[in-house]
Amino acid sequence: MSPIPRLIAAALACAAHLSAPAAPPPNLFIDTAHFDIDAGGLNMGVGGMDEWQHAQTLTVQKGGVAVGAYLPVSCFFTGSLVVRLLDVDAAGYPGGNTLAGARIPVAQLPLSFFGYFVYIPFKSEVAVAAGDRLALAASAPAGDCIWNLSPFSTDYPHGTNFYRNRYITSWTPSPPTVLGNDYPFQLVMRP
Repeated sequence: MSPIPRLIAAALACAAHLSAPAAPPPNLFIDTAHFDIDAGGLNMGVGGMDEWQHAQTLTVQKGGVAVGAYLPVSCFFTGSLVVRLLDVDAAGYPGGNTLAGARIPVAQLPLSFFGYFVYIPFKSEVAVAAGDRLALAASAPAGDCIWNLSPFSTDYPHGTNFYRNRYITSWTPSPPTVLGNDYPFQLVMRP
């Protein structure tokens, strides 16, 4: 028997895995964003055995009601990706208050190391004003995901990337010489 039918079946199985979360309604806008994704596939693991979490702080530009985010993320195997919009403390670190968020099953996220933006709708909405400092944070309880980084040459000027895991339990700024890239994101708002 030719391997072609098995390859087609495998391709169809992969295509079924790539169904993405719902697209945003047309009356929304991108308030603040860092669009550049590293073309070489540079990324950071989210979840896994060490329970890695990553966050990108940001500054709201126009304001409105935050309803979701586009992130260049993908996941593998089982579990879910949790994306949260957090407050930021006086020192500029991600805070402990979740303002909005979503849990997306792995089966609804793409499987790609090179990343493209996927819309993550928040389960609840929150009003934010121009100048507010927030953080987008990603974790993957019982899952393995990645969040693609931006190229070193195009860091986001209005925020910083952070990490923590099961051993480093407080948010820690990423060292500029190692993980100095910021995370690409797009914060989605409605007026």
